Amino acid sequence: MSYVPLVDGCLVGRGQRFFDRCGAMEFGLCHGDFGDKVTCYVCGQKYHEHCLEVYEEPLQCGCHLHIPFQLKDRSFYKNNDDIKEMIEKINLKDFVRFILSGRRPSLRQKIFCGKNSRLIQKQKEKQIHAVALTEEMIKFIINSTRKIVSCPLNHALDIYLPEVLIKIIQSRENVNRLLAELMIQEL
Repeated sequence: MSYVPLVDGCLVGRGQRFFDRCGAMEFGLCHGDFGDKVTCYVCGQKYHEHCLEVYEEPLQCGCHLHIPFQLKDRSFYKNNDDIKEMIEKINLKDFVRFILSGRRPSLRQKIFCGKNSRLIQKQKEKQIHAVALTEEMIKFIINSTRKIVSCPLNHALDIYLPEVLIKIIQSRENVNRLLAELMIQEL
């Protein structure tokens, strides 16, 4: 394990152009080139505010954490009661409507609704999040989101299920959105 910057940026001589763009782009996780940018006080990398979802000062992108990322308790994600409790805290109804309306930017929403089709295959290759939850919880989240918004099954699987899981990881692990996206791979 070691401490490393999440994004190479200008630290390896790639130039200011890479350093100034959203660091989430390096992971294919930038949710759109709009809105305010924030800067990590540790490494100086810039990010879109909505790509990190960090609301405390001093802002840290995650470069100060040990890699690979360690989950607090992997078994938590297999406990249906714990997950349902987290979903209640999220307020699933508002959460899904915010994604649908665009108030919560979602790269997945853009990809699967045809606004960024070149990334569809890349994103589908990352679809490993479902193994983190029990089959019962996957069905629960899908059915719950489909009751809130009328959507095809693949939208519930490809957009809402991972977004809910990311929000759960953010709350449970106390990390920002970018780190939650990266931690999905550890589940």
